[in-house]
Amino acid sequence: MKPGHLYSEEAEQALLAIAFLTPHRVDEMIARLDVDAFHLERNRLLWDAILSAHSTGTDINYRTVQDVLERRGTFERSGGLAYMAGLDQMLPDVGRLDALIEIVVDRWTRRKLVSHAEETLQAAHEAEDAADAADQAHAELLKISTAAAPHRAVSLADAVDHVIESIERREEARPGDLLGIPTGLPSLDRILLGLQAGQMVVLSARPSVGKTALGVQIAAHAAERGHPVFYGSLEMSSPEIAARLLSCHGRVPLRSIRTARWAGDDVERFVDATRATLPFPMEIADHHARLAEIVSGARRFFARQGRPGLVVVDYLQLLPAPAGIGKVTRYEVVTANSNAIKQAARSLEAPVLALCQLSRDAQNRRPTLADHRDSGAIEQDADVVVAIHRDPHAADHSQRERGDLLILKHRNGALADIPVRYVGAQTRFEEVDTFR
Repeated sequence: MKPGHLYSEEAEQALLAIAFLTPHRVDEMIARLDVDAFHLERNRLLWDAILSAHSTGTDINYRTVQDVLERRGTFERSGGLAYMAGLDQMLPDVGRLDALIEIVVDRWTRRKLVSHAEETLQAAHEAEDAADAADQAHAELLKISTAAAPHRAVSLADAVDHVIESIERREEARPGDLLGIPTGLPSLDRILLGLQAGQMVVLSARPSVGKTALGVQIAAHAAERGHPVFYGSLEMSSPEIAARLLSCHGRVPLRSIRTARWAGDDVERFVDATRATLPFPMEIADHHARLAEIVSGARRFFARQGRPGLVVVDYLQLLPAPAGIGKVTRYEVVTANSNAIKQAARSLEAPVLALCQLSRDAQNRRPTLADHRDSGAIEQDADVVVAIHRDPHAADHSQRERGDLLILKHRNGALADIPVRYVGAQTRFEEVDTFR
């Protein structure tokens, strides 16, 4: 590839000249131009100094930029006053600002692609696990692709058009149709209108209360309705998840499946459940993967299925630290992963159901948003938060079964308590007749 395809000296210089000649356009440029977008060192140093001066409210001119460069000891490396004065003589066409930015960003993206290709080639020779290397390469390529896409504000008119289109789709829908993926719990679906694309939905509970059971139940119902489901399990193996799915779907005691000790028509119902669930469009990733690898796997799976579906992460606090963030606290790890789940839902255009553990403080009382363990970011990032509230240690069996699904947060709708019954033997929840 010719060097000119990897950078444009003329475009870089023209942008710097525009910044000096029309400082009021710098705000517009900052939103779209990273320092690394400039390939030539002197141009990078100048743009970084312009950003520094602008951030302090200082006027942008040769003198103020020179002051920044001299304080940093990089004035000579930036080309000095002679180079800045030469930019002034270029007389760039300010009307071409958008086109110049696109040229520089395009070349920056190409450089990152070349660097990525070189790193991928090295990994192909040196990585111990080719699948892991491929996942990491895919995740990094996605970052490059996302960064290359223009991020511009949307006009109010366009936003209103989007609302109108959404209303029209709802008017055309048949009564009872959901806008999102169904959970299989009628009252929950009626309130949430299904699990919506692009949303982070948190399902919370204390240990042994049933968050995995309900997560699997929702996943199975979505897959049964034809929605692709990618289940990332960090706690249980894929056979364990499959056993719970068969128990729930076939209404077969999980103990019978585990021990192969059958009673009544358990065998027949197990066989029927196996036949019914085999065609489900669902994949289970049961290795201790980083979130980026789960998202990468979901993206590939949805591509094969021809459309996005549902992603389940079981569970959030077990996710390891994202690659490249160094040594951090547990709070920072959970916060980073919570933020990343929110972004993943948007980039996949699919709901992400993130199972989450509540703190010990919620053991003997009604849970609140503040009870999410290890990070306050979870309650902030989530679009919907549903907590399971029941007492698994109650003396009376019927009391152990009784509980509520508490909609603690619903960004676009109402909060509610939905009474449910937990059928522990079959690892499934069902709504009771009374809904308050």
